[in-house]
Order: sequence, then structure tokens, then C-alpha cells
Amino acid sequence: MISLTRMLTVSLLSLSLLLATSEAAEEFTVDKTEHGVTVKLGEYPFAKYDIVSGPKPFVWPIYGPGGVEMTRAYPMEDRPGESQDHPHHRSLWIGQELVNGVNYWHEEEHSGKIVHRKFTKTEGGKKATIQVVNDWLDVEGHKILEDRTTYQFLTLPNDKRAIDVTFRLKASEGPITWGDTKEGFFAVRVASSMEVKGKTNNSSGTIVTSEGKKSYVTPEGDVVKDAWGTRAKWVDYYGDVAGETKGIAVLNHPSSFRYPTYWHVRVYGLFGANPFGEKAFTGNEEADGTYVQPEGETLMVRYRVIFHNGTTEEANIEKEFEKYAKVRAKQAAAKKKAKAE
Repeated sequence: MISLTRMLTVSLLSLSLLLATSEAAEEFTVDKTEHGVTVKLGEYPFAKYDIVSGPKPFVWPIYGPGGVEMTRAYPMEDRPGESQDHPHHRSLWIGQELVNGVNYWHEEEHSGKIVHRKFTKTEGGKKATIQVVNDWLDVEGHKILEDRTTYQFLTLPNDKRAIDVTFRLKASEGPITWGDTKEGFFAVRVASSMEVKGKTNNSSGTIVTSEGKKSYVTPEGDVVKDAWGTRAKWVDYYGDVAGETKGIAVLNHPSSFRYPTYWHVRVYGLFGANPFGEKAFTGNEEADGTYVQPEGETLMVRYRVIFHNGTTEEANIEKEFEKYAKVRAKQAAAKKKAKAE
């Protein structure tokens, strides 16, 4: 006769397995709206891609494990207890301070704009895909380059959610000079409660890089900022969200331009990956991260953003990177096989 303890153990294990696999079994839907695109996982929202509410497209809100928001709402919405610095930090976005001398990072009177031109694909299913074409306009409204960007929304094992982003930046109108600056390039602004040391009273975060660098607050109250300005395969930023430990990891794919990238990751919540800021990050006066992109050339930059429960170790981010690093090789093999058939 099976003991009651054993029956309870089996039941709990079965329930855990069911909960872990139920989200993965749900399908994504993608709906166009007047503001852009809404992505849902099953019946519930995952993210919104907004093309009209700012001078550049951005993704907000983003719902992580458990359906909680993982990025800051400001400046899109005022929330009690949130920090309200840096209004150009729009949840998840792309921008750069020096592109042919034009500022696409800040949102000022003399800044450039990244303008949505069209969607080339919006598709749901086992994962959601959004493909867009954007034009980068200077202060006078002249186009200087274009990006063709793919966002893929997916689920990963152990209740993780992810957004894969591939930017293809084409020097369509002439040569492009990407200047050496810390202000860029692909970025996330984490929820205020996750900040390592911000202006809110409930900051709780820790930043960890693949190379073992960390930013955190010591028990004595000292702020350590060792993660900022370093190069790494990935960085994880975790802290308290709605009373639980959750994190956001950004992984840089090995096929990406200037991999591994530098990280503009701040204790107040900015989480940026920037391949152009060598001098700005290292302080080496002889270094220069400037890149002159010839007319017609396309730069490809790739990241995976993972929204997870627990700490870096609990989420096994290094293992997630190893799997992500193989994605392009698998895609190439699949295309080669399809052509052969």
C-alpha cells in the first residue's frame, strides 16, 4: 500500500511540473493597435511595442514571471514610489548619443528621432515575432540610416520569459560615424524596486556580469560599482519585484558586432549594452570606440533579454547564455537543410 507521504510527494511533483509546463504550452497572439502592437501569452499581456508615444519606438509594459511588470513605467506613466530621473529611459529601447554627430539618446529639442516606417511581419504561435523598419532622422528631418529590427517573444524553461532582439543597421544614405560615448545603445530601465542604489526607499538590487564583476551595496552601506563599463558576455540585474526576487538578464550573442560588448549598467537602474564606448568606459585616452560604417554596409547587433525568478545563480544565466549562443548556428543549419531538400 502506497503511503500517504509518498502520495503527497508525487502529487506535489506533478503539480510543479504542470505549472512549469502550462505557460510553455500557451500560444502567443499579436494584435496591431493605434499605438503599435500588443503581444499576449495565452489570455494575458506579455508586452506592448509602442511606435507613437515617444521620439523613438520602445517596449512597455513588459510582464515577467507571475505576470508582474519588470521595467519602470516612467515617463510613460507616473507611479507612486518610482524614480523619475532620465525621462529618455523608456523601458526597453535603442538609441545612441553620437551618430554622425546627431543625438538619438536624449529627448531634447535638438535630438534626432527614430521613426517607425512599417511592419514587415507580425506573427503569433509558439513564439511571437515583430519585424519593423525604422528611419533615423536628423534634427532637420533628413534620413541618415535605417534599421530593420526583429523582436521575438518566447518562453523558456523554469517559468522564464525572453525577448530576442536583432538590429540590422544599414548605412542607407551614406557613411555613418558612430561616436565613442557611454550614452547608448540598447537599453532597459529596470523596475525601481530592483535598483541597487536609487532614489527610492526600497532599492534592493544586485548586478552580476559573466566575468564575475558585481555592483551592490555592502552591509556597511558602501556602494560597489564594479560592473559598470566592463566587457562581458552577459549581465544580470536582479532584486525585489512585488515582494519576490526577480531579475532581468541581457545576453550578447557571439555573432553580434564587437562581441563581447561594453555595459553601461548603473546602480540607479539603467541597464545598457554599448559596443561603441571603449574610451568612455575604460578612461584610456588612447582608446577609440568610434566606428565609421561605409555606405551600404549593415551592422548586426543581437541580444536576448531574459525575465526570470530568483538570483543569477538560481536562474542559471550562464547555462542560458550557452544555449543562446547556439541559436544562430541551429538556424543556419536548418536553412541549409531546407535548401538541400
